[in-house]
Amino acid sequence: MQKLISFLKNLGVQNIYFGCGGRNEKLIDVFSDFSKEFFFDERVASFQALGHAKFSEVPVAVCVTSGSAVSECFNAVLEAYYSNIPLIVISGDRPERLRFTHAPQAINQVRIFGDYARTFINLPGEFPPNKDVQFPLHLNIEIDDAISPPKELNNEISPFDLDKLLANSKNPLVIITEGHQLTQSDFEAIVNSGVSFFIEVTANMVVYDKKEHEISYEITLNELMIEGKIDVVLKYGKTPICSLWRDLDRKYPSIPVISIGHHKKGIAHGHQIKKYIPKKRSPSRYNERSFLSDLLSKLPKSEAALYQRILNDISQDEICFVGNSMAIRYTQLLRPLNQNIYASRGVNGIDGQVSTAIGMAKACPDKMVNCLIGDLTFLYDFNSLFQTVPDNLKIFVMNNRGGGIFKRVPTHEKMHWEHDINIENLIKSISFEKKIKVVNSDPTQTEQFWKVWNEN
Repeated sequence: MQKLISFLKNLGVQNIYFGCGGRNEKLIDVFSDFSKEFFFDERVASFQALGHAKFSEVPVAVCVTSGSAVSECFNAVLEAYYSNIPLIVISGDRPERLRFTHAPQAINQVRIFGDYARTFINLPGEFPPNKDVQFPLHLNIEIDDAISPPKELNNEISPFDLDKLLANSKNPLVIITEGHQLTQSDFEAIVNSGVSFFIEVTANMVVYDKKEHEISYEITLNELMIEGKIDVVLKYGKTPICSLWRDLDRKYPSIPVISIGHHKKGIAHGHQIKKYIPKKRSPSRYNERSFLSDLLSKLPKSEAALYQRILNDISQDEICFVGNSMAIRYTQLLRPLNQNIYASRGVNGIDGQVSTAIGMAKACPDKMVNCLIGDLTFLYDFNSLFQTVPDNLKIFVMNNRGGGIFKRVPTHEKMHWEHDINIENLIKSISFEKKIKVVNSDPTQTEQFWKVWNEN
């Protein structure tokens, strides 16, 4: 990274505008010698960097995380191209092996700005001489946090070979996600096979009663992985929400992964197969946590309890659109499996979530659409509410005064982006005010909830 610092300094860079994110978070301390300012909206950050460079006539950088965050800088890059402004976009990226796999937040960022970034550098790689650098400049930095990077397999497996693999498996796991393409009879056959299974809320499966080999909570998956009790993973559908999916790439590359019925594996290593139902075996049994309802009642102002209250008030005839990133994770934890749950998990971005909910409401005027989002996600797309909004839309804003997801994972405190914006006063400026409910959580109770949940 010292070469990167020297390269930027030699270009004359002094200021870096930082967008909040997990991938570029690792660059905060690397850029300790530069003046930094932090933003939750990459569009704002990139245009402020543009304005700074426009007036100062020296290169200014905007540093963003992977996924949709990079594309949010496109318009600033366009302006820099046509106005000849020395703008630099520094993007944190996931490793090359995850491109085109549909892995979480892993779009192809290589030359994403096309000809409009006159110079493109992908790191790790070589830096060109400073005299050859033209602006706008895009620096894409691959950051790989895998303990032991897996080898790419990317090949199909036959049903016969999969049968043999499962016959030698002590505890295979089935994950059912959005786009699973399973019929109800297929699902029942998987349940009756005795294989351990985990259903994500976006799968929209009808579940009547809990089975002894059904895993209810993501924390159970994590515990089983740590204990070495999952040895094969079968995925039906698109890339899962659960953090296990990232861990399979980062921590457990030796575990075979088979994607069934979907052409993208969502992981660099693994196999794919068009259709497969496991053969019958003796089911595993799980004694999962049983104190969730008691914990929610003891901590009624925690985010989890407040989300539970909202979800309980949504009928099965209504639509529930859940925003990234903590909102969908809480919904998965609370498991309203018989509701119609939708989410934008293709790229995992927080941009455009309110607009997406508005579009859904326009598409189904005979159903109520409930949008559950966090405060930063709401603020990111607030201007979508300045125009006419369908009457069949309700918005619930969980206000935890910042980026709650970054408080759940080890991240630099600057990425929390804590704020004192009065959202209630903000929405008084729009006619849609009465359809928006701001829910203020208690940070102490939320912290206590996760402490108890994770430790017991």
